[in-house]
Amino acid sequence: METYLFCIISSSLLIAVVSSMLFPHSYQQTAAKKARAKGWVEPVIRIARVVQFLTLHSQVWTLLALVYSDNSTIVFIARQITFVVFIMYHGMNIVHPRLLSYHPLDLTRYVTGIFPPFHLQYAVVWTVLHIQHTMNPFIMQHLANQTTFEDVHVWSSTVVVFFYITCQQMCWYVQGIPPYPFLNTLLHKRQLLLFYIGCLAFTFILSCIMLF
Repeated sequence: METYLFCIISSSLLIAVVSSMLFPHSYQQTAAKKARAKGWVEPVIRIARVVQFLTLHSQVWTLLALVYSDNSTIVFIARQITFVVFIMYHGMNIVHPRLLSYHPLDLTRYVTGIFPPFHLQYAVVWTVLHIQHTMNPFIMQHLANQTTFEDVHVWSSTVVVFFYITCQQMCWYVQGIPPYPFLNTLLHKRQLLLFYIGCLAFTFILSCIMLF
């Protein structure tokens, strides 16, 4: 079962990485031009384009948890990060789909909805998105049900989120635009630091709740 899940999740991750690396969207091409103008080399630009998303980090942790399912720290981190992704992705899409996407609103609603679209290309995107944002936390919860955790694990996922925020800021600096549109809004309102502090606090509180 775990091998089967590993193949599904690794395939969705590979699709996302290859498409971002080789077939960037228009806004990513614009970001790449800004990065080149600042003197960044192509490998750095492409890596920043991929690793800027929290979803990628959550998938990597999910794959690690499936491989090292007997490691309680990895399983705990993977469960917490995937649930953070689940809550933010579906919560923000309910509020407004454009908070997380630079794509046209109609397209975003098409591939993030509850039901799969009829067009094959969009159906593939819909499937990959729901594997990444909807299926993973429940897989991790299944693994967590078979694992015993200790109090020290509460801090582990918060540290990982802090690492992601640092990574995201570096990618933002390289590309000149944030991975998610709502971050620009928070920056202009001078609320970005407050948001990041809130994310760390939310992760810590969620970890405390899910420890038991």
